Amino acid sequence: MYQYPKKFLSVEQLIQKLIDSGMIITSPSEARTALTTIGYYRLKGYSFHKFDSSIKKYVKSTTFSDVLKLYYFDSELSHLIFSYLTQIEIALRTRLVNSFQITQDALILNDPSFFKDKNLYWKNYTNIASEINRSNDIFIEHNFNNYDGAIPIWATVEIMSFGTISNYALNEIS
Repeated sequence: MYQYPKKFLSVEQLIQKLIDSGMIITSPSEARTALTTIGYYRLKGYSFHKFDSSIKKYVKSTTFSDVLKLYYFDSELSHLIFSYLTQIEIALRTRLVNSFQITQDALILNDPSFFKDKNLYWKNYTNIASEINRSNDIFIEHNFNNYDGAIPIWATVEIMSFGTISNYALNEIS
């Protein structure tokens, strides 16, 4: 078995490693807390732009506090963006269901004759079948138990991945 060359380091050893590499740590307790709750590996990604790999040192005036601030900024930005993406995703799911409403067929996703691009249809159908199979959602179980396993489009879109939804949006109805 391959023996990985790097060893686990304690939080104190990681703090010392950062200091030895030129990072300024004015609050060891802040560093301890961050390394314990966020992790060295994740935080290190926020300091690459301040690391001179040719000399294996951080550029002068690189502080742990600045790295931590950058991490928190990124985290807050991610949460903000995710909240808007969630709203967009829900609207897209709803619009997809509404656009298929013209067929008046709750099981339209099971019929390839409605779609222009049959290859894309079968690729999506395979993805949906896999997503349904992995689902633990109560509404999927409800349809299996009460409607002979038939899953209507309004339930199906709720378990579809964003990629599959996008592909269905691209595949026009014949």
